[in-house]
Amino acid sequence: MQQYNPSYIELIYQTTSNRNINIYQKLSRRDVAQLNSDYKFEPPIGFIWHDSQLRPASPKLINWLQNDFKTIFKYDPIKWWASISTVSPHLQPYLKDLFNDKTIIY
Repeated sequence: MQQYNPSYIELIYQTTSNRNINIYQKLSRRDVAQLNSDYKFEPPIGFIWHDSQLRPASPKLINWLQNDFKTIFKYDPIKWWASISTVSPHLQPYLKDLFNDKTIIY
């Protein structure tokens, strides 16, 4: 029997209220577009992962982080690192390198 896991992610926006998403929520391009249109085309700038210590670092979770979760953010290295600090240490390594392919422009 699988137990309910209260872990969830709160998306943080620059100028509007925050929005929650469920872990493993399949975020299609249309979902991402809907999130952005809901918030005036403003992608989230960060997140808070509540109760992340309850979520094991499974292959399914890592795949979701790389293929769905990553695509919704406007990348800012400072805000990304601040967001990662809200995550339990066992999941931080999977998040810290998600944007290694991005060029940082100051």
